[in-house]
Amino acid sequence: MMQRTSLPASLTVDEAGSRHEVRTHTSNTLTHLRSLFTALLLAMSAGGVTAGDTQPKEQHAGSLVIAGGGAELPEDVHDLFFDLAGGKYTEIVLIPTASERADDASVPLTYFWKHHTHAKIVHVLHTRDRTTANDPAFSKDLENVTGVWIAGGKQQLLADAYVDTLVQRRLRDLLQRGGVIGGTSAGASILTDTAILDGTNIKAQTGKGFGFFEINGHDPVIDQHFSERGRKTRLLDLLAEHPRRLGIGIDENTAFIQERDRMYVRGKGGVSVYAHGWEQVFHSGEDVVIPDLQVAGPSK
Repeated sequence: MMQRTSLPASLTVDEAGSRHEVRTHTSNTLTHLRSLFTALLLAMSAGGVTAGDTQPKEQHAGSLVIAGGGAELPEDVHDLFFDLAGGKYTEIVLIPTASERADDASVPLTYFWKHHTHAKIVHVLHTRDRTTANDPAFSKDLENVTGVWIAGGKQQLLADAYVDTLVQRRLRDLLQRGGVIGGTSAGASILTDTAILDGTNIKAQTGKGFGFFEINGHDPVIDQHFSERGRKTRLLDLLAEHPRRLGIGIDENTAFIQERDRMYVRGKGGVSVYAHGWEQVFHSGEDVVIPDLQVAGPSK
């Protein structure tokens, strides 16, 4: 599959006539040549990330904006994301890798996220190659921004490219610095340790995700497009297989927000939470409060 090549910085103009710089940082031929050398350095360096590494489970200092997909991100969710990132017209990274169209340089950024024009600078981070994802130069922008948005598509494409790579580690570092990561649809599901990567509306297929999201010491599993696609059965079946997990189903045009120690809902739909026989649906404006559940049995 052809990969989007690096483009020179360009300028976009929003409805108000403001100029916003868009920088595309995706893999190209030079990156592939350079990465052959840098991959060897990573393997010898304590700072490198290999497929055997695991992410720490301590609570990060940042925030997560976890959206359930849908045609449009509600304005209050969009505004909240930018507030958490440091204000409107801040500098962000956009990751469109979940979309099969991310490889097509002719596809505008608005296809992946129409709200990109509210950012002063948008760095587009995309590759299908894990060696490139481990190249420090490829993901350097993640060290300098306070907000990242992960667009929707197929979760498996995100996992194949970034799980257990330097990109994943730098995303966690951003959270540790107090930054915000937002994601919708596939970009939401990938944020958990056990992630729904594929499947049907009846049966989910899981794999390893980023592991950025935990609640009360428990690892949640996120499902999206929840009510619209009738996914309650598949989430409950998944929890039966993983009894120490919490299940979170997020409706379209709705977001679950974890802002340090606070969790709440924004948007037009509901967020359904399931945990070991306990369940509740939360709506916009409500804080999500989950009881301290004692769970027996081995972790799965």
